[in-house]
Amino acid sequence: MKGKLISVLLIVLVLSWVGCKKTNTITAAGPQGTATDSPTITMTKTVTLSPTISPTFSVSPTFTNTSTITPTFTITQTFTITMTPTNTPGALIDDFADCVNGNYWGGYWITYDDNGPVNNGTSYVSPMSQTWATRWGLTLPPFAMSTPGYTGSGCAAAVTGYVTTNTSATKPPTETATGYQYGFIGMGTQLVFNAGEPTCYETDISRFTGVKFWAKGDGYPISSVSGASGWEFKVPFTTTANGNCDESDYTKPSSFTGSDEWNFVFSAPTTWTQITIPFSTLTQFGWGATADVAGKRLWNGCTRTTPGNTPGLPADAASGCPISVVLKHAKQLQFQSVGQVNVYPQTRNLWIGEINFY
Repeated sequence: MKGKLISVLLIVLVLSWVGCKKTNTITAAGPQGTATDSPTITMTKTVTLSPTISPTFSVSPTFTNTSTITPTFTITQTFTITMTPTNTPGALIDDFADCVNGNYWGGYWITYDDNGPVNNGTSYVSPMSQTWATRWGLTLPPFAMSTPGYTGSGCAAAVTGYVTTNTSATKPPTETATGYQYGFIGMGTQLVFNAGEPTCYETDISRFTGVKFWAKGDGYPISSVSGASGWEFKVPFTTTANGNCDESDYTKPSSFTGSDEWNFVFSAPTTWTQITIPFSTLTQFGWGATADVAGKRLWNGCTRTTPGNTPGLPADAASGCPISVVLKHAKQLQFQSVGQVNVYPQTRNLWIGEINFY
């Protein structure tokens, strides 16, 4: 139409969506982690949006047309979560800085002696052991830390007590029973809170080279294995099958080594000294043997000289339970008196300061 100017106003709506990628770091704590775990988890979420747009078209001067447009937009968002186990237990086991019974792996310190129902010993350790409390009908007090620690402050895990044998010339007060021939006292730390009975949780520590700790104690020298009055560091190797991993019931199979655990014997110096023990230096004494349940021994034991018959474990005549296998199934680290030279009324004592794997 002449003289007519038709103008069309078009309103265009432009929607712009920008995807977002986020990286969050989660610290994975707990003994189940390993130093090399860095899994990446990618999650993709697709969202479909259907907004309603109502543009208006006007034709001057008299015509107006309103229509509805319903476009569809698809948005994809990707989230990447990287798990970095920066607090994987590995180096520090316990530094006793808080003076509380509980290590950095979640485990606890315990004591033990020969007062169990099979050995029927009379040795005594302080802090008190569960077997002693049971024998005398006492309530077991919590394990109390000792002060000061090796730095002069903080605390340490320490035991003191005495060892008795059935040939001891002098008996402790109130004792009428003879002692156990191979009397002993000891303490240990669990690697996780449920490493003890009945759960018997295992921890693989085979990625480490060894253990180092600060120690001081009674200073008794080591003359020989049979005449030693030192202490042994050991890694017990016990079953999880029947909840008897602490060997409280000797009628059930428990120790895979016949209680002849892989160990390292050391003298506890009278002043604080750091002791480093590579796992490759751990050995067995060699007296352990397999036996049957009827004999109230541990039928599935395997020793350095006798191959074991435990399913899944190597039956090597030279090392029925090699240390490489033991380290993959660890539950506790223990420190136990060795030898029966220094017995009651002589006392034994051992202090453990900061303890680490390396």
